[in-house]
Amino acid sequence: MKRSGNTLGIVMGLALTVPVSASWFYTTDRVGIAAEVVGDGLIDSDEYGTNRTIRLWAVLPAGWRLDVVAGNTTQPLHMSTDGVFFQSMFGGPTSMDINPGFYSLAPEVQWDSFMTIGAEDNAGTGAVGGANALNHIGVDFEAFAAGGTIDTNNGSWFIIPTDQQGWPTSFVDACGREGNGVLIAQLTLLGVESSVTCSALMQGSDEFGETWQRHLGTFTVDPDGMSDGAPEVACGADIDGSGAIDVQDLLLLISAWDEGACADISGDAKVDSEDFLFLASTWGPCAPPE
Repeated sequence: MKRSGNTLGIVMGLALTVPVSASWFYTTDRVGIAAEVVGDGLIDSDEYGTNRTIRLWAVLPAGWRLDVVAGNTTQPLHMSTDGVFFQSMFGGPTSMDINPGFYSLAPEVQWDSFMTIGAEDNAGTGAVGGANALNHIGVDFEAFAAGGTIDTNNGSWFIIPTDQQGWPTSFVDACGREGNGVLIAQLTLLGVESSVTCSALMQGSDEFGETWQRHLGTFTVDPDGMSDGAPEVACGADIDGSGAIDVQDLLLLISAWDEGACADISGDAKVDSEDFLFLASTWGPCAPPE
């Protein structure tokens, strides 16, 4: 597959806050964020109380890959919670700090909060290619290591285009729907009712090897794992996955009215008139993929 440009050079450019109008990429809205709820109470200790582990996935079109999660002066990188991010004393802020050899000694390290591209640990578990070569530059993880916020307008975590872990894999989101994407974070939230607020610049290449960027302004993941940063999907009003938009989808939408739920079509984490109008306008069989 053809590659255009040098992603390592692009990362350095981001760190130096090169204006995003440079000519070696195009912007897209076809990339977004979905959340997977891994489980509740995975940290089995009274010391931590209630806890929920979620994973954030960069959702990508077929044939696309992810190389960079970053922040610059145009689009800062931010991650925070109204609870606390769990941090194991045996882990660290990125997947390169997660050693599966510690799982038997300290099981909670498997559910540590960390940033990544594709890999669940330093052995490359879960990643295409089964390896992990994650780098980071310009991100101060000190507050995050204490359970708090990540903030930077001049930093990133990244891989290079020859690292296979940037290629997507399948995952199941909080609504039980299968998606295609790249893992970018695992977060264990102390307090099951905690939500997450983020913003980020993401970069990779498409099926033609052309460089894309996606600027994700502030988005949230609510306590149920509903993300309002997800990209639009084909036949999004097919709530029950039957292959057609019909009365069953309408009933599901009405039953979830005024709530952030799996019946949310517009991606704003709330079921309302906007979702109803979209459902009505696309009534009938789902169009075949292009």
